[in-house]
Amino acid sequence: MLEIDMPPQRELRYGVDPQTIRITGDGVVRYVAIATRGGGQRGPVNAFYEGLRCATGEVKTYARFTGDSWHEAKDPQWQDVGSLRSTHTLALARQAICRSAAPRDSVDEMVRLLKNQKPLD
Repeated sequence: MLEIDMPPQRELRYGVDPQTIRITGDGVVRYVAIATRGGGQRGPVNAFYEGLRCATGEVKTYARFTGDSWHEAKDPQWQDVGSLRSTHTLALARQAICRSAAPRDSVDEMVRLLKNQKPLD
C-alpha cells in the first residue's frame, strides 16, 4: 500500500494498492483505496474500488470491501469529489492522480508521486 498524505489528526490512514491503478480509455483512473486504523491499531478497516474522473472532478465507488468480502455498489453514481465526507479521494487526486483536468501521463508517474509525496506541478 502506498500511503496518501493525510492530516495527522485523522483516525484512519489511507493508501492505494499500486497494482490496481489503471487509466481507462475514457480518462477514468480506477484504483483500490485502503483505509487502516492509525496509531497502534493496525490492520485493514475497509477498501474501496473507485474511479476518479479528473476532467469533471468526480468519483464513483464501484465496490467496497468490508469484513471479509467485496460488495458491489448498488447503482453507483458519480459524485463531486469536493462534496464527499471522506477527503482521501481529493487528496489522492491532488497528490498523484490528476494534473489539472486530466489524468497524469502514466500509472508509473502516479506511483512515483505517491512514493515521493511531491507533485510536479
